[in-house]
Parts: sequence; structure tokens; C-alpha cells
Amino acid sequence: MDTYLKNAVKSNWDFILELRNSDYQYFYEQNEPISKVEHYKYMEKQSKIANFYHWIISQNDIDVGYVRILDNDVGIMIKKEFQSKGIASKALLLLENEAKQIGIKKLIALVHPNNISSERIFKKNGYDLKMLRLEKSLN
Repeated sequence: MDTYLKNAVKSNWDFILELRNSDYQYFYEQNEPISKVEHYKYMEKQSKIANFYHWIISQNDIDVGYVRILDNDVGIMIKKEFQSKGIASKALLLLENEAKQIGIKKLIALVHPNNISSERIFKKNGYDLKMLRLEKSLN
């Protein structure tokens, strides 16, 4: 199967929103589905950051996921029906090649503690656990 990355553009933002809202339980700050307006504001803001790069993951000309780098932090989202098929690992390798071309020397994956499948993908692809991050909200 032919897996490749293509630059994400504004016309992909609805697709990215669909992915975000299907997997938000694994995100650091988003803990519920977000509106299109909120998502578009977020994407506009991200697009202005110098160290933000993002791509749509396609397989056989079907958009199956999204991958991004923000300040060395890697994020991957795969549509549910395409998960557990090795696409994330292929996309990660493609992303690493893009990162090298951009001049990025190190990538970091911040993985939600309950997201065992993402942890497995990164470990399988040579990422090492370097730190546990614990936090407490004081309200």
C-alpha cells in the first residue's frame, strides 16, 4: 500500500477537526469535542508559528490521518477504521525524513498515559522514554 504525506492546507482543516474530535480523550488540553470556529482559530494560530509543520497522511489517495510537528513535538492521528494497520509507523518514518530535511535534530512524542497504542508505536520506532511528567491543577 502506498502511504505518503502531503502538506496540510486550509481545505484539510475540516478533516483535521474530524480527527481531533474523534480522539480528544488522548489530548493534553482538549477534553471534549470542539467547534469548527474554535478549531479554525487554533489552526490559524498554529499556522503562524515558525516551528509548526503539518501533513495529511494518505494511503492509496485516501486521506487516513494527520501528523504534525510543533517545536519538536510529534502528533499523529489516524482515522479509526485505518488504525492498527501500520499506517502510523509508516507516517512516522515519512515525518522523520521531512524533519531531517527541515533541519530538525530531535523529535519528542508527548503521549497521554492512557494512549497505549501511541506509546507502542513510538517505542517500536526507536523513541525512548526519557521522563514522566506529573502535574496537579490547583483550583
